[in-house]
Amino acid sequence: MEADDVVPHVGIRSHAGMIRLGMTREEVRPLLDRDRDIQVDFRGSPSVVAFIQSPKYWGTFDGIELFESAADEVVAEIARRFGFDPAVYCPGRNTYHFPALNMILWRSCASDVDGEQGYIFDCVSLHVPGYYDAKTIAHIREKSGLPPLPETGA
Repeated sequence: MEADDVVPHVGIRSHAGMIRLGMTREEVRPLLDRDRDIQVDFRGSPSVVAFIQSPKYWGTFDGIELFESAADEVVAEIARRFGFDPAVYCPGRNTYHFPALNMILWRSCASDVDGEQGYIFDCVSLHVPGYYDAKTIAHIREKSGLPPLPETGA
């Protein structure tokens, strides 16, 4: 694992160290004090890291430079490597949710022109299963082009 690495289901390594899902407030505080760009959210009792977000300043995932290449190329490469349907992960979207990875790539707008806002992603985030409520995950799935989840008879 390299520095500045995004590891789904585990965490995000920055220059401050590895910020892991499941860390307590006490464990993560010294790392966040050294890297104020990383954002986290806590859930549960006791509170543990359930969400980590990193801005576009750095980051690799499985050897893919998340913020150095065109966003559409990044998504196409992730889809290719992990066998995700390229028809679902098509170019031109702002949000890409990878449920199997509990990872989201986001940009405020989409552009295919190098240097313009939206050409690269603005951030990457990881979350634990169940982090998002049903309404939010439905919205994320819609924005990502994913089919709705089947309704349960609960």
